[in-house]
Amino acid sequence: MEPAIDPSQLLRKLFDDAVRSVHPSHILTPYLDKHALKNPLILAAGKAAGIMAQIAEHYYKFQINGLAVSPYTNSVTLSQIKEITAGHPTPNSASKQAATEMLHMANALGEHDTLLFLLSGGASALTTCPPQGISLDELKFINKALLASGADIKEINIVRKHLSDFNGGRLAAAAYPARTITLAISDVPGDDRKTIGSGPTVADRATSEQARNILKKYQVTTSNTITQHLKNKVSESIKSADPRLSNNHYEIIATAKTALDAAETTLKGMEIPVFNLGDMVEGEAAQVAKGHANYALELKQSNRHGVIISGGELTVTGAGDYTGGPNREYALALAIALDGHENIHALSADTDGIDGKGQIAGALIGPDTLEQAQSLKMDPAQMLADHQSGDFFQMVGSELNTGPTLTNISDFRAIYISPDGETTS
Repeated sequence: MEPAIDPSQLLRKLFDDAVRSVHPSHILTPYLDKHALKNPLILAAGKAAGIMAQIAEHYYKFQINGLAVSPYTNSVTLSQIKEITAGHPTPNSASKQAATEMLHMANALGEHDTLLFLLSGGASALTTCPPQGISLDELKFINKALLASGADIKEINIVRKHLSDFNGGRLAAAAYPARTITLAISDVPGDDRKTIGSGPTVADRATSEQARNILKKYQVTTSNTITQHLKNKVSESIKSADPRLSNNHYEIIATAKTALDAAETTLKGMEIPVFNLGDMVEGEAAQVAKGHANYALELKQSNRHGVIISGGELTVTGAGDYTGGPNREYALALAIALDGHENIHALSADTDGIDGKGQIAGALIGPDTLEQAQSLKMDPAQMLADHQSGDFFQMVGSELNTGPTLTNISDFRAIYISPDGETTS
């Protein structure tokens, strides 16, 4: 009989190793070493902004200036760089304040200065900056309407970039003629630079006409002010030929693949087979879970064992007043599809430590998950249909609560299929 492996401990170790591999404390300094900067302006936006700014403060041995904007949950202590905490995922007045101050600081730079922009997921909401004459409430309404309409993230971002004074290359344009260096942690499947944080420092190919057509396509009602703004040339995002982007350097320093590679290294060190589905898994959480459950059962039936790992962003649509988020929805659907099959355990969590609603990262499941639910007189299938995965895992007691991780590279999922004859605890 093979030695016992505690599935929950193994899965949690994989998640922790994945997150550690993309944490700013682990990855940022080598990139700072590559760029010798004198008197840089340091701006940081996103869920990792505070800790990235803190690392930059410790790295530079001279007086520096800057601003970081983070969600309220991710605040850190900074000594030189100013920090603003703002609303996420719904922007608020602090989001506008942060973006406005950043643009003002960038505009003050000269040709011998450098803007070091530290970017991470969540920056779009945290740096919402409506053009003159357009209110923050209008942007909130349009964003909410597009999310409910079925528009995809690329379409939503096209509209966002053309209703912003900050995104779509505008921050880099404001900093010109200074040099702009962007170091980004990607939370986007495919690592599209134009999509990470809505691309404040990169050129954008989309047009205002496309933004108008998207609003029309999804029948989103807009004010006359917004309609006229999108017909004005000033609404166009910054294009690649614009000379204001000529002194621009951009590097992605961590991705979902980085995290999956770390988990795979851990498993290989333990001589556990790995089945890596890649970092671009997208789709409806419940449907993806069914597919992954079928794969796990096929492996088990063919006497194969190991861990299935995957990254990417899942979605939950038509949820209404739901609890939980895509990771817990996935975990609940996976448990139902596996139907208590022995020796299959799984973890699904958001690497930022927050899965949808509430301050929970995700959930763990095992062969006894449905049995526990039944003992509590719960109906897992109905709770899945009602999108109540948050309530489900709270009652079952298998939530994964990590607190904010201060990084974000989308979701992490792992399914452990133990070999026949292995005892699990």
